[in-house]
Amino acid sequence: MSSTQTKSVTNVIDTEYKEYAMYVLEQRAIASYIDGFKPVHRKIIYTAINQFKNKKVKIAELGSSIASFASYHHGETSAMGAAITLASEWNNNVPVLQGSGNFGSRLIQDAAAPRYIFAELSKDFYKYFTDFSVCNKHNDPENPEPQQFLPIIPWILVNGIEGIAVGFACRYLSHSPKDIAKACIKAVNGKLKDDAFIPVTLPGFKGEIVQESQIKILTRGIVERVKRNTWLISEVPWGFDREKFFIHLDKMVEQGKIQDFEDQCDDSGFKFTVKMDGKMDESCAKDPISYFKLERSFSENYTALDEVGKLVQFNTKAEIIKRFVEFRINKVKERLDFDIAKIDSEIKWLNAKMNFITDVVNKKINLINFKKQELLDHCMIEYFVDKDLATRLISVPVYDMTSDSIEDLNQKIAEKNKAKIELVESDPKEVYLEMLKSI
Repeated sequence: MSSTQTKSVTNVIDTEYKEYAMYVLEQRAIASYIDGFKPVHRKIIYTAINQFKNKKVKIAELGSSIASFASYHHGETSAMGAAITLASEWNNNVPVLQGSGNFGSRLIQDAAAPRYIFAELSKDFYKYFTDFSVCNKHNDPENPEPQQFLPIIPWILVNGIEGIAVGFACRYLSHSPKDIAKACIKAVNGKLKDDAFIPVTLPGFKGEIVQESQIKILTRGIVERVKRNTWLISEVPWGFDREKFFIHLDKMVEQGKIQDFEDQCDDSGFKFTVKMDGKMDESCAKDPISYFKLERSFSENYTALDEVGKLVQFNTKAEIIKRFVEFRINKVKERLDFDIAKIDSEIKWLNAKMNFITDVVNKKINLINFKKQELLDHCMIEYFVDKDLATRLISVPVYDMTSDSIEDLNQKIAEKNKAKIELVESDPKEVYLEMLKSI
């Protein structure tokens, strides 16, 4: 017989429910303000980089690969849906996955079955994401992907994203990378105002976007009278697809607001031709946008995860950009330091190799007189290297033990020293500005 446990509501709220709420917030529903990804998206990108590099893969296979992660608990279907979202051109200003096959459109948003469509990492990904050597490691060892990838600009503003968690939600609309980069440049130079206007740019949308406030926009479709009693709707508000607007027009027929309509939508976009009688036409002409309900508003909610994966709430886009810029400049400095350390290590190896070969060429060292361990110990003492580098030294092939190899090594050392000086003299802020200007 199973035993029962008595717990107070307060105890459940403070323990299990709180743990569940934090899990949904930090591991599922809310995106990072830095790379704009939720954990499932980051796992997809990580897998595309490490498991399917330069290779098209079925969305079904990609989703299955994500489901194999010990830290992912939401099934293959959810992972496949997330991958489709990353590759959908109609829904992203810059898709990070390059899709092959039917990934939907604004007219028909559903993609083909995951077993019929393919994707690979987009070439644009490496245009906007850099400095992989200094990405923050995930605080959970079961997650091999980084805490966040490092885009040049706050990626959460580029393609937009939505999420609903326990007590919190986020909604970011899409913006042009160039507009965001310009705002970042202003932030670097201390000239970005708190109320800075950064226009929303929705992929493929031909209608009007009206910024009603810092967090609210209005999308407006396009309609024109082509002749008496005949109107052409060539764009619908953002969020509508062909089927939804067809149903909307069908209801207008039932309500006696229009006589009939013809669906002529094709690959070029929306196209509904609407027929009316004289009275309907006269009423419509007063305000056709309102008559056809061709306006739809959206409000943004700037909730996100911060640099260490904890909840943060912003008030404006400018606030997001300013914090991102400060973080990103520090990451550029970290990368410069990493590259300097790497060059120092390379210079140390090249110097040790050159000195070793010089001693062999000048007969200061007679290899025949040494046993392997003796030679290893000699190299560690003579050239101030550890056991690993000493092992590399005694593994140098005989055909490298020449005077021209010494000249070649001297040249390489000079080049490395020059590169190191350039890195040491680099200003992280200026380096970051150059990165922004490349967008």
